[in-house]
Amino acid sequence: MPMTPREMVQLLRANGYVCINSNGLHRKFWNETTKRTVIVPYHTKDLKRVWSKRY
Repeated sequence: MPMTPREMVQLLRANGYVCINSNGLHRKFWNETTKRTVIVPYHTKDLKRVWSKRY
């Protein structure tokens, strides 16, 4: 089941991410503990599943 942007933001906040920037239809989240940044497209459509390598 695809995840909505609102569900993704709730999940990120529950895991310690805070919104540091909002530019148009994208929101940028930062986690101080892991030092990772996540950009969430905040559109009305469901988010697509993206496969990426872990660095």
